[in-house]
Amino acid sequence: MSDRLPPTTYSLADLGHDALAGIAQRPGRTVLTMLGTVLGVGALVSILGLTATAAHQIDDRFSVLAATTVEVADAGSGNPADVRISFPKDGDEVVQALPGVLHAGQYWPVPLTAPVRATPGVGGAAGAAGTSTSTTLTAADPDALAAMGAQVSVGRLYGSFHEGRAEP
Repeated sequence: MSDRLPPTTYSLADLGHDALAGIAQRPGRTVLTMLGTVLGVGALVSILGLTATAAHQIDDRFSVLAATTVEVADAGSGNPADVRISFPKDGDEVVQALPGVLHAGQYWPVPLTAPVRATPGVGGAAGAAGTSTSTTLTAADPDALAAMGAQVSVGRLYGSFHEGRAEP
């Protein structure tokens, strides 16, 4: 019974020796395996990056209002000081008559000839430290406000009643 063999052991040095022997005996297979692994990981990373970027851009740009809104811009004269509107007066009605249109309206910049202050006071449009402030004023007809989906927390929007009475 003393003829028993001791259990076999496989040391870390033996494992390294066998791995190097396999690489040295088949260098073409080793290079192709490494190339396939690198290309696969690179493709996976690039696809994940592209899909994340595309999904983020779609989320940023898409909304129900934007998907159902068509905006026509006034070409104007090219002169920023010229604020005339080149749309016809009945432009709203023409667009409103198109099938599927729920609201149509116009909005435009209004030139300010006098300074504007946020609070009443003496001395024009000077700020707290004597600095002047600039304000951009935009006018809109009631249908444009409805087309924009404008909402107020208190009160009501400017409407056709106010426009008909020419109220400020």
